[in-house]
Amino acid sequence: MFKSAFSASLLTTALAFALCTSAQASDLSHEMHTLKSNYKTFSQAKSAEQALTALEAMQQAAQASKQATPESVDPSDATQVAAYQEQLNQLSATIAAATDLVKANQLRQAQALGKKMLQIRDTAHEQFR
Repeated sequence: MFKSAFSASLLTTALAFALCTSAQASDLSHEMHTLKSNYKTFSQAKSAEQALTALEAMQQAAQASKQATPESVDPSDATQVAAYQEQLNQLSATIAAATDLVKANQLRQAQALGKKMLQIRDTAHEQFR
């Protein structure tokens, strides 16, 4: 009886971990999709309002992405987690700089920062995908 109770407990724990990991990956995938689609909107924006709306959504997605880690990152490896968080911090800072430029009526200059956003994305994808 003890063996079957222990086995059931182990199975329940493993299932819960798998579901949690799956939910985390799904959440991160959603945030990455949000970043991608709003980047496209931002880069094609014709007005400050459109750009600011997209940038706000991107900033929220970047911040929310910090709550999860990609499957390739071991959550117990502080170095990997810190490197992943640093990429998101760089992206957040670039989004904030673009937001400031848009608010200063410099939409084209803000959109030029899009290249830096793409470089951050590409670097992060190389490291963590």
